[in-house]
Amino acid sequence: MKKVIQGFVISSILAVSSLSAFAASPIVGYWKSMDDRTGEPLSIVQIEQEKNGTYSGTIVYRYANQGGHTLTTCAKCPEPYKDKPLVGLKILTGFTELAKKPGYYVNGKVVDAKSGGVYKGKANVSKNGKRLNMRGYVGVSLLGRSNVWVRHDSANP
Repeated sequence: MKKVIQGFVISSILAVSSLSAFAASPIVGYWKSMDDRTGEPLSIVQIEQEKNGTYSGTIVYRYANQGGHTLTTCAKCPEPYKDKPLVGLKILTGFTELAKKPGYYVNGKVVDAKSGGVYKGKANVSKNGKRLNMRGYVGVSLLGRSNVWVRHDSANP
């Protein structure tokens, strides 16, 4: 009887710990954004869940490009982003996870610091949780650009 109780306790602990591992949404964490044309790393973005249940992303690190220059402000962006420092800038807002499709996020807004554009956005996390397929578009999703972000361990490069 003692072994049965011990087995139950251990099974319960494992079940609760595995549930807590999946409690956070798969999009939450640090992501390295990559230039879809050159393959260069651009930024490390931290995605968090807001109090209202939506997801947002803030640049926490900016890489220098191949020429050694680092874009530091959102010079081409419209207000309220215009001339704001990129590190600390919230470039993703309003993403909501689809209830029937975990790992898929819609209704977001994406700021492209390089072009200054503000786009509608959607995203989905790969099954292994290591890639984020980000799409920014105007009007309909067909009129847009996608790029892949890679999961990163921390805010440090």
